[in-house]
Amino acid sequence: MREPVTWDWVADPAGIAEVVHPGWVQRALTAEDWRGFPGNEPGEGDGGSKVERIAQQIFDKLAELHITYVHEPPESVPGAQRVRAVDEVLPLGQATCLDMCATFCSAALDAGIYPLLLTVHQEEYQRHALVLVPVDRRWSFGVPALLSEGFSRSPLVIDGDDIREFIANIPDDAMGTWLAIDVEQATYSADRDAGDWACAIASGASYVKEWDWDVCVDVGGIRAQQDNSSELPTLARTEKVLAPGYLPLPDDSTPLQMIQTRYGVVPFCSRSEYRELREWAVGTARSSGRKPDVSVAVLTGAGGVGKTRMAAQLCHDLEVLGWYTGFVPAKSAMENDDLTYLAELTTELLVVVDYAEESRQEQLATLLRSLRGRRSPTRIVLTARGIESWWEDFREELESDGIQLGQGLVKELEPRPDPVLLYRQAVRGFSKAINGVNPPEVLIPEHVGDTALHVVLRAWLAVVDNNGMQDRLVEPSGEKTVCPKNRDFLYDRVLDVEFKRWKKFPELKGVSRNHLRRIVSTVSLLAPDASQVDDVLSRLVEWKDEHLRRNRIAELLSTTLLRSSGDGDVSLRPDPVAEHLVLSVFGHEPDQVDAVLPGDPLDVPGISEPDASEATVTRAVMLGQQAQNLSQVITRAASQDKQSASKLAQHILKTCPHLWSSALEVALAQGGPFAHVLEQLIESGAELPCEEIEKSIPLGHSSLQGVALAALQRMEITSDCDPAQRAYYLHKLANRLSDVGRSGEALEAAQEAVELYRALVQGSPEAYTPHLAGSLNNLAIVLSEVGRSAEALEVAQEAVGLYRDLALASPAAYAPDLARSLSNLAYILSKEGQYEEALSVFTEGFDRFSPAIRSRLLLARAEWRDEGQKEDLKEAAREADQPDDPVFLGPTRRMVVRALADAGCNDAGLPAWATATIDESVRSRINDWLRCRDLKEQASHLKNGWASPSKSDRDALAVEADRYVDIPAIGRLLSLVDAVMVEGVDSVVAWLNSVDRAQDIAAVWYSAHTSGRGASFLRAQLRGQDEDSASGTDQPGDADEDSRTLSDPEIRALVLEALEANLPEEVFTELRRALELAELSDADIAYAVLASDEDAEDALKELLEAGHWRAMLMVPGLRPGLEEKSIHGGVAASLHAAVAERPDQARDLLRSAYRKADPGDRTLIEVLMSKASRADDCPQEIADLCAWFRKEVSPREKTGNGSPSAPS
Repeated sequence: MREPVTWDWVADPAGIAEVVHPGWVQRALTAEDWRGFPGNEPGEGDGGSKVERIAQQIFDKLAELHITYVHEPPESVPGAQRVRAVDEVLPLGQATCLDMCATFCSAALDAGIYPLLLTVHQEEYQRHALVLVPVDRRWSFGVPALLSEGFSRSPLVIDGDDIREFIANIPDDAMGTWLAIDVEQATYSADRDAGDWACAIASGASYVKEWDWDVCVDVGGIRAQQDNSSELPTLARTEKVLAPGYLPLPDDSTPLQMIQTRYGVVPFCSRSEYRELREWAVGTARSSGRKPDVSVAVLTGAGGVGKTRMAAQLCHDLEVLGWYTGFVPAKSAMENDDLTYLAELTTELLVVVDYAEESRQEQLATLLRSLRGRRSPTRIVLTARGIESWWEDFREELESDGIQLGQGLVKELEPRPDPVLLYRQAVRGFSKAINGVNPPEVLIPEHVGDTALHVVLRAWLAVVDNNGMQDRLVEPSGEKTVCPKNRDFLYDRVLDVEFKRWKKFPELKGVSRNHLRRIVSTVSLLAPDASQVDDVLSRLVEWKDEHLRRNRIAELLSTTLLRSSGDGDVSLRPDPVAEHLVLSVFGHEPDQVDAVLPGDPLDVPGISEPDASEATVTRAVMLGQQAQNLSQVITRAASQDKQSASKLAQHILKTCPHLWSSALEVALAQGGPFAHVLEQLIESGAELPCEEIEKSIPLGHSSLQGVALAALQRMEITSDCDPAQRAYYLHKLANRLSDVGRSGEALEAAQEAVELYRALVQGSPEAYTPHLAGSLNNLAIVLSEVGRSAEALEVAQEAVGLYRDLALASPAAYAPDLARSLSNLAYILSKEGQYEEALSVFTEGFDRFSPAIRSRLLLARAEWRDEGQKEDLKEAAREADQPDDPVFLGPTRRMVVRALADAGCNDAGLPAWATATIDESVRSRINDWLRCRDLKEQASHLKNGWASPSKSDRDALAVEADRYVDIPAIGRLLSLVDAVMVEGVDSVVAWLNSVDRAQDIAAVWYSAHTSGRGASFLRAQLRGQDEDSASGTDQPGDADEDSRTLSDPEIRALVLEALEANLPEEVFTELRRALELAELSDADIAYAVLASDEDAEDALKELLEAGHWRAMLMVPGLRPGLEEKSIHGGVAASLHAAVAERPDQARDLLRSAYRKADPGDRTLIEVLMSKASRADDCPQEIADLCAWFRKEVSPREKTGNGSPSAPS
């Protein structure tokens, strides 16, 4: 993770040079923006005038980039300030005066002029940064430095002259040999444009002469000593990935497009909710001593209450403070490169996700995972029409993933801010944008509106609906009015006025009002992107064959009339007006929607082929996205007219059942009209994947219980089917029936399920006891629901008994079930007034269980009970602190951590893993470690992330290792970090690289061994070469930076460790002995012994002729049984038996082999035994055998005195 750069001008003045590099500016800009920046081109006119012209050219180019001036970061402290690098200043367009000076210095080095960076102050907290440039000096690598120490804290005196006397006061000042450039003048702010070169020179001279000097850093001199070939620091990407909060209003905007909040035509009206939101974002980020964190705010409310506008305004206000802010795509996942870019930024970050309830939870979770390790405050604002189940599901997913959020905010917005102020502001904003005038007075109508949107729409009508169009309207109530009060009437009037203006476009000439409404409602229903609009319009009967005209209308809609203000979809805005239009056109006459519904992606020709074309896949994806959009639009529209939306949803699913998946996905997150419609569709007998639908709906879902039950009942398994299947079905049916309140039917199903499982347990206890326990627990719940408490208690106790036994045998699998069954039993007991007995059931037979199970049971009791939870939680932490199976202990400890945090329990006596707060930077580094794919990446990570770990970082890592004891890789990282703190990172990294090299060799050796290349591989390795190098087949560039081989003792030991850890024992032993034999003789001998008895015999003969007793000793270990086939095998077996401390067998084998040998081989045996006896490292057992051989065998055999008998 990229660290912010903080310049401490007191302790490390020269440190500012870290953010100044030649070449950076060009790399941080697009080619177009870079064009015009000067390069280093010395030549004629190489004097002061040329240096000034180059400096002015840099200044002017920076001014062209429209960089916004921002204030010093809030976390800066006296004597130090955070500095943004060039690759953040230029792409993001935000900078302090110090940031601008560092950027100017980088460009100056590129242009060959010599920069110094100066900070001055007037009072304690008034500081400013400038760039000094000597006009008679050029810069290049190796040029002598002006300041030998790199900086000066007093005004510069060069060759005895105080340079303040030679600062130019105006451009082309003949007396000025130094330029003092106030680079801040090249920036813009809310109340001023950028200044010109003359302002920069005059202002710089004033600062230098009138303010006190802090420190002057010789940036040019420091960078001149840098090696020209040294690698430049890595730069972040140069383009923004977030869309700005407010977008520029296109010149050809239609009046209705001006209502879109992110164009900001209507001035923002502050409100109490906004002040709270801003304080949440900025106040917590500036809290003294607060570590950088990630916090989430959720803004909810009906469409049109101002959620998006508040988020856009927050983006604007925080951008002025120097934050990087903006909106992410709501309906598409961000690319990994985009997420990495955001994570690496060092500035504060605000990310807005509009329509968060329509985003997939995994996309939001991915965003949080990517940003949680940032080193600067991170704020995420989610806007949604309702919070419902999606937010809780999202929070649970984050918690399970170990993502700890900072102080959050959930805010439901009031329908409107001050209505009179908003109406007045809106009228003036629209008047200025449309008519170019700002009316001095605004007539406020009696009723301005119920929501912020309605107020704005009425203001819009007051400006647009005039000049003959502002006739008095008749409300549905019969009242005549200029400003409609009824919502639907208001929306219709807005649409009529807008569409009248559209008719001025030639492409729409002759298109009737009804046809135009149908076109716009179709596009707004499906919300296609610009490339799909023509295809969508082609589904309308009246436009099917009008190819040319249709294409022109599609282009007009996508580029002008329905142009998106940020999310990429082509649709009418504002959304509530579009939703009203959709219901008006299709809601009352659903048949009209049939033609425009998207087809089934699975029916796209060629989509099932493995090599489907890109066009085919794109079309299938397009249809799927349109189905998703359709479901979202109708779900949102239900907030206006539930009946019409439900009627339309029912017709759509009846017409196109394949749309069930998108309808279900939306209903799972938001509820809405499709929930009831899906239930009806399933009950009607439509061909749907009922099993998939039922499985996707969690038990207890607030909107889809009926859908799940209907789907399950369609899957009914009758009594004449397999008993196990029938029992499983009844168990689930009981749950679903109970979920919808049909307790009587649920009881019948639960009882039958228990009866079936009891019978199944008789035949197969191990397979069906867990099912019986679950069905008993379920039956107890239903019995309690129907008031049969005594029976419920008896059944619940039986379920608990079964689960206790199961949990003892398999804690990880059944401890959660045991905890749930105990909670159920305790609930039943408490209903009967037996509260003390209810508490005791959790600890009954406590000592039978392992510490982790005991901890889980205490957690369950703490969750169940009303009082005394903290004592249970603390005891649960102490139990989980004991050793246990890591696979089960790790998740248990994390449950304890979450429970303690929720209860606010942070006692000092608890284990560190239970209560410690982990800095997100440490957690981020741990996650980076876990993502390492091999040892090389681990070594690199260790060097970059843990080169000099602090004690606090090490302790935090130890806490995480204890919490995640089920993830050994974290414990391994802790061991390595401990080694780093003792031995240094270079030593540990070197060891990791050795292990990596050894593992590579082990893998290649095993592959060669199994493919017949073992001998050549081993031969090369023992010569200190890779196999390819030895054979002369390697290519230039093939050589690894670590070329060590098995000839290196450290590598040899590590290779054997790797083989032993990853291969069966017999295979490892074979390879180890082959290596030992090869080291004693050669690789060909070793693999000949492995190949066959005949090859082994030849190898032994060769070893005997060479008198190589040590190698012969190894052969029987690789190929036993050779003693029965040859005298050479007998000699080798004799030596092997002697070392194995079987002396009698050794003597018998040697005597037999010697007796069978011809004179030549006898001589070889004698020489072999003689060499062995004289060897300094001869084992005593071999020495004893040699002595016996000389005394008892060799002389007698030579003199023919008969067969010697073995001595006693």
